[in-house]
Parts: sequence; C-alpha cells; structure tokens
Amino acid sequence: MNTNLSVIIVSFNTKDLLRDCIKSVYEDIRNLSYEIIVVDNASKDGSPDMIEEEFKGVKLKKNTQNMGFAKGNNQGMKMASGEYLFLLNSDTILKDGAVETLVKFMDQHPRAAGVGPKVLNFDGTLQSQGFCFPSVLLSLIILFRIPKFLSQEKLMKWFSKYYWDTDEVRRVDWISGCCILIRKSAMDKMGSLSEDFFMYNEDEEWCFRAKKSNYEVWYVPTAEVTHLNQSSPLPNRYDLGRVSTKLFYKKTGLLRGIVICVIYILSNLIKLSRIALLPSENNEWKTTRDKIITDLKLLRLLMR
Repeated sequence: MNTNLSVIIVSFNTKDLLRDCIKSVYEDIRNLSYEIIVVDNASKDGSPDMIEEEFKGVKLKKNTQNMGFAKGNNQGMKMASGEYLFLLNSDTILKDGAVETLVKFMDQHPRAAGVGPKVLNFDGTLQSQGFCFPSVLLSLIILFRIPKFLSQEKLMKWFSKYYWDTDEVRRVDWISGCCILIRKSAMDKMGSLSEDFFMYNEDEEWCFRAKKSNYEVWYVPTAEVTHLNQSSPLPNRYDLGRVSTKLFYKKTGLLRGIVICVIYILSNLIKLSRIALLPSENNEWKTTRDKIITDLKLLRLLMR
C-alpha cells in the first residue's frame, strides 16, 4: 500500500515529548510513504536543535514567535505534499498501527473529511471518543441529571446522538485536533484551520464547517493514541480557552452559546445547593464552585 501522507506536528517547548512523539511515528508507520513536518513555535528548550541533530529527515519550520496552534498547523500544511494530512500533537504517542488504520478507513470513506482515533490518557483511561457540538438539549439533559437515573444502555438508546459505546465506529460532530487525519482535497475546498483561534476550538470549528459542506467526520476506536494534554507551558491557558469558546459561538451561533452557558450555571448552582444540604467529604464543593465562576466569566464575555 503506497499512500502519500504528511505528518504535521506543532511544537512549543516540549523537546523530550516531541522526541518520543516522532519516534512513535517511525515505529508505527510501516507500510505507507510519508513525510514528517515539525513547526516549532519559537521554543526556548532546544527543540529545533534536537530535530536537526537527531531527525535529519524531518522538515522543520522555525518560527520566531509563538504563532499559535491553528496557524502553526496551517504553516505545516502549506509545506505538505501528502494526499492526507495527519495533525499530531507533540505530546502524543501512537499505538500499534494507528495511522494505517485511519488511512485505510479514509480510503474506504470518500466523504470523510476527517477521522480520529480513540484518545487515551497516559494511564490508559479514556480521554476522547469524539464529540457532539454543544446543544441546548444536551445541556438540559445535564441540568435535569438524566444520566444519573438512566443506565448507560438506555442513554445510548434514547440519546444516541450524545452517548455511545467507546468501541463503536461512528460518525461524530467533531474530533480532537490532538490527532486527526484530514483529506487534503476536502481541506482545499472548505479552507484550513481558522487562524482567528490562537488555540482551542479551532478543531471543533473546522469540523463544523466540514459538516456544513456535507463532509463526514468519523471516530475510529480501533486506532489508539495516548495524549498527555496541556503539556506546553501557557500561563494564560484558561483565558485563551474562554476567548476561543466565545469565538466559536460567534461563528456558529452566539445566542445558542449564551443559553447553554446559562443552563450550565443553573445546573451547577443546583448541584452546589445539594452539596450544601448533604456535605460531602471530597472536594466536590470547590470543584463545582470553580465551574460556576468559570461559566460566569464566559457568560460575561459572551454578553459583551
């Protein structure tokens, strides 16, 4: 099997993780023709030097400042020659045959713009199984604590759009940009990642455009990758997250975002009241209070 594949890794101060990530690519991909492109966002930890010394075959783009995740990936895609573009975070490790499984699936599904694997934490627990777009119905399901009273089987039967078996191959609304295989011809038609996003939500917004363009997005759990998550040092990470969330709703439905945010605040206020009446020994009070504060900050931002 000879498939033209470009592996694109955006890195920011993750030298040791980046080294392990690239090694896992070499170990995982055996039957495909491919190139590896690393876009370094002005790392200060010696990442570019490490690439040049240890991985002579890797194409390296050295930025003089941190261009962000979306723009960094777009830079890598402009350098790519592959029919398929495989966006991979520098803090990921591929598991046996993951890439070839995704490529084979893409070959068999011509309407698929993007496919993603089952993403695991480094301790083996589930991190991502694909996602559905934020919706008022889902936020109401959470508000009324429906998952608390229904078995997983009934949730998957009655609310199959939002709950599914983690081992089920299925179409989803969006998949995490930490590891996503993209069809270049689809990218050319509908556009690259929106550089309005510095980091966060750019993957979700791209999948939103893919679905509007009648492409499909798939979750393929037979491919697996581990992801450390939040490994790059960013002191303003949560502020970036709120700004990106507002931008996502602005592009896809601001009023819907406001309603969803209000429902989540109400849900956590109810939960906080319940905790106050039935004190718990764990840290649930603080966690719930912090969620309310975070959502209030987001709501304030959405209302501006």
